[in-house]
Amino acid sequence: MPDILQLKDFIITRLHVDWQTPTHPAEDEGSFSGDLTIDYEVLRNPEAQLSLALEFRVKLTPRDNDAAGYIIESEIVGLFDFPETMSDDQVQYLIRVNGGTILYGILRGQIALFTGSFPGGKYTLPAIYMQDVVRQVEAKRKKPKIKPDASLAFPGSYQTQPASKKPPGCSDFTVLRQMLSFYDSCRSDCLLRNAVV
Repeated sequence: MPDILQLKDFIITRLHVDWQTPTHPAEDEGSFSGDLTIDYEVLRNPEAQLSLALEFRVKLTPRDNDAAGYIIESEIVGLFDFPETMSDDQVQYLIRVNGGTILYGILRGQIALFTGSFPGGKYTLPAIYMQDVVRQVEAKRKKPKIKPDASLAFPGSYQTQPASKKPPGCSDFTVLRQMLSFYDSCRSDCLLRNAVV
């Protein structure tokens, strides 16, 4: 099977979790419901057109301000490479759908692990249909990036919001590469210190 995209690296740039204690304890204290918001931004490396980054954000808030629940804000950034034989339309589709699915799965595991020690216990993000999420995000932006396909439609209740604009300056991809380089040097330095012990 040919490669369609390769995850080269990823970093979690934000993972904030709060437990909201209910103001009025309910009979079903162990369950809660929340609104899931998913958003993303695609960045292209100006020096390598087939290297793209996906900034993927997930936010969860309780539906009722007085109810028990998690407040979660997270962002993960993945660096993906694509084969030279792939068209730009395919790349744009796959970075959003397949890339989003990969990064959501990573976040799902990290959030479950992280919330395991909270009063509400382990929280696992719900399974989602990424093609539906991508359609909703792109529709809100009024610039569809993927062609609608009725055979792929799946009713969902996910909330989406458009990405916030980035401040002007050097390219986002350059900043991301610098962050990953710093992360790698910190990781290498830590491994060297542990090896000396």
